[in-house]
Amino acid sequence: MFAGRPISLNGYSWGHNKFDHVSNVFFDNNYISYTNLIIDDGAAVEVNYCNDVMISHNEFENCSRCAIDYGGCCNMTAEYNTFRRCMYNSQDGGVLYCWNRQYDWGNVVRYNLFYPASSWYGLYIDDNEPGTEVYGNLFYKVGPAVCVHDGRSNNVHDNIMIESQVALSTGNPKEALAEYHETGDFSVVANNRYYKQWVSFFNTLNGNEALKEEYFSRYPELASLSADPEDVNETNFVLYPRSYIRDNWYFTKEGPDITFGDEYCVVEGNRVFRMDENPCFVNPAIGDYRIKEGSEFPDYHFEKMGRY
Repeated sequence: MFAGRPISLNGYSWGHNKFDHVSNVFFDNNYISYTNLIIDDGAAVEVNYCNDVMISHNEFENCSRCAIDYGGCCNMTAEYNTFRRCMYNSQDGGVLYCWNRQYDWGNVVRYNLFYPASSWYGLYIDDNEPGTEVYGNLFYKVGPAVCVHDGRSNNVHDNIMIESQVALSTGNPKEALAEYHETGDFSVVANNRYYKQWVSFFNTLNGNEALKEEYFSRYPELASLSADPEDVNETNFVLYPRSYIRDNWYFTKEGPDITFGDEYCVVEGNRVFRMDENPCFVNPAIGDYRIKEGSEFPDYHFEKMGRY
């Protein structure tokens, strides 16, 4: 049991090569509670610049801010964790917070259970976070359940959200692209700090053929990206924010509509189910979400839902 201070899995030392990461990190079967009670800052578990990380079968509760945040990671998996009463004392971030490091790739958030009460997002994929796949999670009264910000190649699919929603928001990369599209002045993009980070990233790869070959072989999506200003209007341009919100289920008592919408997101196959018009659960008022016998429950890809 851990209480009071955050745990840091940090594979990065300032001044060292940022690709010289710690690998094969396991954080499994822990109970973490009552973190950041005096100073509302940071996360219960911070995972910085680590590759091949597994965070699984942990229980987080009563964390005043983030339970887990990560950045600068490749092949990180967070699965089979339970988050209960986290982010109740902050409106900056999410219970599981993915911050913006453009060399992240291949990260997966799956089969986690998010309970109330959270004052902010359950899962927050921040400004320039790329390559995170989110599926098979159950969000119960966590609203919004997921925020997809300005990253690219993020894929949120096959999640169940009960009285929660998905939020899509705008930020720096998108604003720079929009201004360029309107004015034709590329300087607004060239001066964007995320664009500069991507250029630095590709310059580092181009200066190290072995590293470049390793990255592109493990993450072929990266090899298709371009920092060339001539490609600024193309979907392979590094700042073109393209993500996917598909095949999620939203259960609600309040209305048939949920807003999935954003010009830079592919949004398809999401369905809304009104619990009051066609109730499918035994007694949601007391938290009994067993499927009622004889109910017209929708066809759902339950093989994507893991233990649920």
